[in-house]
Amino acid sequence: MFTTLNKIISNDNFYNENKEKWGELLKNLGKTEPDDEPLSLSTILESSGIDVALWCLSCIDGYDREIRLLAVEFARGVQHLVKDQTIISALDIVEKYANGLASEQELNSAQSDAKNASIAAKAASADSFAAMSISHTALSNARDAAYYTAWAALNAVATAEDERQSHLLKSSCAEK
Repeated sequence: MFTTLNKIISNDNFYNENKEKWGELLKNLGKTEPDDEPLSLSTILESSGIDVALWCLSCIDGYDREIRLLAVEFARGVQHLVKDQTIISALDIVEKYANGLASEQELNSAQSDAKNASIAAKAASADSFAAMSISHTALSNARDAAYYTAWAALNAVATAEDERQSHLLKSSCAEK
């Protein structure tokens, strides 16, 4: 899986929310400005960590299925924190969609259901942070932003999950 620094910087979501991490990525790669040199996800992971690698997933073309399934795997790692079956069902639909077993209409419906569950969870209690994170995870994944799923899942489990997920991401990259 490859991208370029120019493609990463053109992703407003990454650059605007991670200017400090962008500077660290350039520094870690020994660069002062973006270029079009192919850059592997493994290199990004090793040089800047999993959070930057996850953000950069959106800048990789041609691996939508793999990225979506990886994001679902991250979310499944914290699924035990989810109390709302709607969120788990949304993850199931995202996984089916990635495997060609669900339609885009089903995916959009799951997104809507997950969004409504997220709003309800937020209104119900501030203690439902984990449920809201996973809800947001399912929603983002359903809208072709699988890297948000992994990022939200990482936030939900904090540092204890970071090592396990890094290993999964490295394994996925090694297979490519």
